[in-house]
Amino acid sequence: MADYDIDDPEREIECPYDKAHMVRKKRMQYHLIKCRRNHVTKDFVTCPFNATHEMPRPELRHHMLTCRDRAVAEKTIRHGESLYYNY
Repeated sequence: MADYDIDDPEREIECPYDKAHMVRKKRMQYHLIKCRRNHVTKDFVTCPFNATHEMPRPELRHHMLTCRDRAVAEKTIRHGESLYYNY
């Protein structure tokens, strides 16, 4: 079994900018671009592990510690480093 779950791209998730917006997971990146333009006064930041994770700036540190995609990113980085050092 994989180390992480593969989410259904058709599943609807809530927009971080407007809780009334329910968007299919596969369309979230496109939606965020549009919604970000309409909510310029909100001080939101993007997760470094997943571009579809956006949250208020004060929540970023906690999110980075608990993000499910962190393990995948760290595993990829470690794998890349091991390829670099093992010619």
